[in-house]
Amino acid sequence: VISYVDTEGVLGSGVHARGDGVTAAELQSGITGKPPQQLALAAAEYMARGDMSTAEMLLQEALTSAGDDARNRADIDVRDILHGLSIIRESQGDWTAALPLRQELLKMEENLHGADKPHPDTALAASHLGVICEKLFMLADARKHHQKALNYYGKLEAKEKEVQSMINLGVTFIKMGNIPRAFSNLQVAVETLKDAKSGVRNDKLLSEALHLLYLASWRRGDWNKARAAIEESLATGYVVLPDFASPVTSAILKAKLQWKNGDHRSAVTLLESTRSTVELEDYLLSFVLSIEAAIHVDLSNLPEALRLTHEALAIRRRIATHTGHPLIIQALLCLAHIYLALNDHENVAATLSEITGLAKYPRTSDAMQQELGAAVRLLTKVAGVCFCNKKKIKK
Repeated sequence: VISYVDTEGVLGSGVHARGDGVTAAELQSGITGKPPQQLALAAAEYMARGDMSTAEMLLQEALTSAGDDARNRADIDVRDILHGLSIIRESQGDWTAALPLRQELLKMEENLHGADKPHPDTALAASHLGVICEKLFMLADARKHHQKALNYYGKLEAKEKEVQSMINLGVTFIKMGNIPRAFSNLQVAVETLKDAKSGVRNDKLLSEALHLLYLASWRRGDWNKARAAIEESLATGYVVLPDFASPVTSAILKAKLQWKNGDHRSAVTLLESTRSTVELEDYLLSFVLSIEAAIHVDLSNLPEALRLTHEALAIRRRIATHTGHPLIIQALLCLAHIYLALNDHENVAATLSEITGLAKYPRTSDAMQQELGAAVRLLTKVAGVCFCNKKKIKK
């Protein structure tokens, strides 16, 4: 699951009309003293060619050339430069390095246009920052910035960008484990994109929204809605989730459908092959491991399901922003189900005890799904029956 933001232009609209760039000979002889506009334009050209190291060198020099006064004034040259540097960091997957750049850009835009006044540049800066926060699993901050962008675009009557922000929020809610809110945002996004009166016609965006609606529907257990959404998404003719390697997206989708259709062995083989041949980001890897574990439960291969779930849980503990994160609770719930199937009542009790402790975290309770709470209560009841002659378990 990823987020989508407007990335038109490499360094913003202003930079393309300025300067003559920097030649290869000038790069070899030195670039110190060149105007920041000229350096930024040259950087844009090198970025377009895919030469990020040269572009980064030019942008760093441009930032130095602009000086602190221009940075404090938030001149457009400086904003373009910071935007370009952030794009480079993001292309390298260095979200931590991109974060302060995006934070500074949003602060600049808010100072220029007003923190509470809608402006396209402020909305775009908030959207970019939301994506970075989401990548770093700073999900509360991601939600705040995506909501801000959504509010701005709504007031600006920028309908397509408003829909993009709805989708971004949907992605964030999925990662938070708040599936009802994710489903709600994505459903509105899909309905808007399909409504001829909305004035928005973007089949690629519709395909992405439908795919995410499929994920949310799957997580809700609404198989009919999930199937309808993914079939409609594929019918648009666009590659779903282009930011992921297409073999990964295709493998996950195909494996889920194989599993649902009863072909468990093929689903497991496909997911195992994907993990061994493609380098996955941590969140996606934990997701694949969880799917594999659930399939092994259906196959009654409980030891393997237990191993995979522990592996997924370890990843989620490492990447989650706080101890009581819903992703951790979901993995613990899976463990409790497996321990119960193994008649390992001691570990059922221990796992449930950890879940109920984590569910008390204020940052967790807001994001907890109703069905998650119901599952905790059900498992506690079952475990209580198993232990009725041994020990008491508090509700």
